[in-house]
Amino acid sequence: MIDLSAMEKMTPEQAGSVQFDTGLLVRNFDIAAFRQSILDGQVGVVTKDSFGVNVNRDTVNVLSELNNIYFDYLEGLVTTKVTTQVTFTLASMSAQDLADALGSADIDGDKITVRYGINASDFKNIALILPLMDGGFVIAEIPKSYSTGGLSISTSKTSVGGLNCTMTGYKSLADKTVQPINMYRIAAPSAETSDETTEGES
Repeated sequence: MIDLSAMEKMTPEQAGSVQFDTGLLVRNFDIAAFRQSILDGQVGVVTKDSFGVNVNRDTVNVLSELNNIYFDYLEGLVTTKVTTQVTFTLASMSAQDLADALGSADIDGDKITVRYGINASDFKNIALILPLMDGGFVIAEIPKSYSTGGLSISTSKTSVGGLNCTMTGYKSLADKTVQPINMYRIAAPSAETSDETTEGES
């Protein structure tokens, strides 16, 4: 843990791991393509959007009441659920953004209609890309996200309005490899790696 109140004691490595500015919301995230885009210098990190990521783990201790012995042995701790929620405010209010915030909705031209039934296609792959001081990134990928917070729009007379949304990550019965969230800590590309990429393109 980094103590920001003791800045004079921070090492360069600790300072480099501090998240700054805002982030980037990406649909249909591909980690391999993202790694390559860093090497190609194509990643933009400054947006007007704000994000929050919360991951909670529910557990139960199956040994806590075994044979009337009421102790929480670490060997009995079992995870019952991992809940992932991502909250964000987007300056963009495109038709797709509005439909995603509604959860299940159909887009027909400029009309967006709420749909009660939930389809598999309503679960979106999204990722939040957060820049770090050292030039690297922390990425929170939600392979199967669905809006559970409804649609909320805020406006301001002197500032940019925002579309507020909460997306929850889910597991999949059809694909057991899908987890509620995948986290990545991507290091900044080294000068040598960038030079090699540039030479390969020339």
